[in-house]
Amino acid sequence: MIEPMSAEHARLTRLTIEGFRGFREAVTLDLDASAVLLWGSNGTGKTSVFDALEWLLVGDVARLREYTLRRNDEYLANIYRSELPARVEVELHVGDRLLRLRRIGNAQGSSLELDPGTEQHTVGREAERILERVLLQGDSSLAEVLATSGLLQQDDLRQLLETKPDERYRRLLRLLGLEILERFDRYAAVQRDRARADARTSREVLDRLRGEAEKLKERLETSRLQVDLTEAAKLDTAALGKTAARFADMIVLTAPPSRVEEIAALGASARTAARQIQRERAQLAALPAALPADTTSLLQRAAASRAETESDLENARSRKTTADSALRAAEATEDAVGRLAAAALPLLETDEESGPCPVCGSIIHPRDVVAELTARVASATSVVAARAVVQSAEEDVNRAQALLEQQRRDEIELQALSDGRRRVVEELRRSLAALDSLQAAGSIPAIAITAEVTSLASVSATTPAEPVGPQSDPGGQLFAAWTHLRDEQLRILERLGDALLAVADTADSAAAAASAARLAAERSAALPRQQAQLGEVQTRVVKQERAYEEARRAESGASSLAQRATAAAGELFRERFDSLEPLMNDIYARLDPHPAFTRLDFRVETYRGRGTATANVVDDLERKEANPMLLFSSAQANAVVLSAFLALGWAAGGGGLPFVLLDDPLQAMDDVNVLGFADLARRLRRQRQMILATHEERFASLLERKLTGRSDGEELIVHRFASWSRSGPTIETRRVSPRPDLQLRVVAS
Repeated sequence: MIEPMSAEHARLTRLTIEGFRGFREAVTLDLDASAVLLWGSNGTGKTSVFDALEWLLVGDVARLREYTLRRNDEYLANIYRSELPARVEVELHVGDRLLRLRRIGNAQGSSLELDPGTEQHTVGREAERILERVLLQGDSSLAEVLATSGLLQQDDLRQLLETKPDERYRRLLRLLGLEILERFDRYAAVQRDRARADARTSREVLDRLRGEAEKLKERLETSRLQVDLTEAAKLDTAALGKTAARFADMIVLTAPPSRVEEIAALGASARTAARQIQRERAQLAALPAALPADTTSLLQRAAASRAETESDLENARSRKTTADSALRAAEATEDAVGRLAAAALPLLETDEESGPCPVCGSIIHPRDVVAELTARVASATSVVAARAVVQSAEEDVNRAQALLEQQRRDEIELQALSDGRRRVVEELRRSLAALDSLQAAGSIPAIAITAEVTSLASVSATTPAEPVGPQSDPGGQLFAAWTHLRDEQLRILERLGDALLAVADTADSAAAAASAARLAAERSAALPRQQAQLGEVQTRVVKQERAYEEARRAESGASSLAQRATAAAGELFRERFDSLEPLMNDIYARLDPHPAFTRLDFRVETYRGRGTATANVVDDLERKEANPMLLFSSAQANAVVLSAFLALGWAAGGGGLPFVLLDDPLQAMDDVNVLGFADLARRLRRQRQMILATHEERFASLLERKLTGRSDGEELIVHRFASWSRSGPTIETRRVSPRPDLQLRVVAS
């Protein structure tokens, strides 16, 4: 088992990078010195070294992950060999032991292998746990300590200031060695939340029990009220007898019921019979008020008249045909004579007594021929007479057709009347048969049949199925009493329906009263059980009220404890931070980022039950303070972060990481700030291994002078990143030995 260790007993000695970020080919960097300086132009691979160390230690590079657009974006493996996994190896000297760490993978996943110098290598999550135990003391995670006091990159200089105040407070607690306070604060908060949940649950149970008790109480009061209202109710058949007496001419209760079930059955059957009678009455009321007259003889006479009219129509049509032929012959003769006269008359010489014919040449008498042709032309009146005969024949045909159509319509109406008469008779027979079936039904009260109904039934029994004529119904006496009998039957059915409905209503009332009495008896028997249930629930309510009071007191105590724990943690944090504050302000003064706000402070407060820590810069002369994120420029805010970062690393002592990694922290700093930082770096390298990068050659020269050791053990390694190509960076390395006699001389530029 590898035990935790202090910072002065561990050092990174060798770093190998292959296929990671800007390193395509394998490159090994010597880190076996108390200070390592990386310098070179931007874009030559310095930041990839710090990314490689972060990936090796915690398995990710958080600042790069935030820039990905898709889940499978690859940002760790070298782009020129992305099909192969990246590999980063580190040798870590822990006391007199050597640990080899190797991480292989890419942005989608990786695995850490730890080689303790024995045959048993550890891989995966177990290797990561061992690495944390080796490098850290306390409960802080390696990723958190690395981000807060171990690795400061140029893209994350202001991360500490941008963190939420409550999270910053907890980070500072852990970095100041106050993990026990954080754990107790979390414990108190958990106990408070648990007590609140218990109190809430207890209150919900209490409310449920109170609701249940209220329902049982209402049910008990309802049962008592029902018992009081119905305990005098008894099974009463006298009301049924009174109702039957009112309709004695219609119904007779041959066997009055004596049980609730019998009364209910009587009411149901009576109501069913009443509905059926109402339907029969409605159908009977829809019949005509009187039967139509006998139409048999009328139908016979109509048929005879129709036959006679059809014969007259045929005769008229024959006369019209003859007249049409005569008219056509007269019209033909008239046409021929007219043409002859028109041709001959102009050729005849009427002055001579005789002469040759202009057509055949024979001797004719022109005057006689002219007279004869003239007479024939004048004889065209015969055509007019023939036309008059034709018109008269047409009129006879039309009259006969009209008469025939009328006779057919009259015959259809007579047939309809005959059919209606037959339907009325059939409906009368069906209605009386239905009434007879109601009388014979054993499930309804008996019906007393009146004389009118009896006579109507006898008439119905003699009614034939087909329409009858004068021979079977002389004078229509068979249907003379139809109107009277129909009205009487309607009256009887109406009264019978009323009687049955009255019986049904009385039976239903009696059955309801009997059911209520039975229910009252059952409720009366159930009263002790309901009273016992109510008493039991009320007892549980009392117990739950006590439990709720205890839960509420526990919640109040837990909340008070959580508040006191948060306040105590804040007070102890303030005390511990007060010891750190001079160091932080010493660093802040050396960097000297602002001419007025010359002091740095962290204000500790409690907000919504949580401790918070907010960075402030203070102008002691004017008694002003402000948030540096809102007031300072980017370079000035970076100086604030650097001051807090270095102070936290110093304050962590043996509980911090054995190294500090600074990726180009000098950007945007003035020369005076850089000189102050150089002095800080010289002091810092005496506590823990420092790996520092810069892109400024002047600053690199200054730092090399400042970091050159004055005594044994203060070695300096300088890696100059000369250029970068697709294969990776070109690095020139040299080791600077300690020089006890070195005196720093600053030359103003």
